[in-house]
Amino acid sequence: RIGVGRVADAQHLHIALGMVIECLALRPEDAAVVLQQVLALHARAILGLPVREILRYRAGASAAVKADRAYDIPVFTGLEECFNTPGLDLRIFGKPVATPGRRMGVVLASAGHADEALELAKAGREKLRLSEGSAPD
Repeated sequence: RIGVGRVADAQHLHIALGMVIECLALRPEDAAVVLQQVLALHARAILGLPVREILRYRAGASAAVKADRAYDIPVFTGLEECFNTPGLDLRIFGKPVATPGRRMGVVLASAGHADEALELAKAGREKLRLSEGSAPD
């Protein structure tokens, strides 16, 4: 037996963790980072290992950056303005083409409260522009 009786044997643990890992493989962006952290906590609990105290230093939020139309060579502008804003960070996924509605990146924000962080993330997203680039010579 593993842990405190939630998982009957190692095979069941392997199946449960495998399903979560498959979900992570399908979402390699920002959500996967959070899921990996959650997976680590659940694995500890399932195995009966101690879970350390979880500390929150600041509230956080994110705003997805989606393509408004198709781009064969997507290029971002407004990165410097976004990076120069306190409390903002940015992840560009590096996808080679864009289709309408495709997630191309995410703006991450932190603030004193979740509502403030969400407004900051949305404002950061508005600073970014996606346009058509040109092929290298």
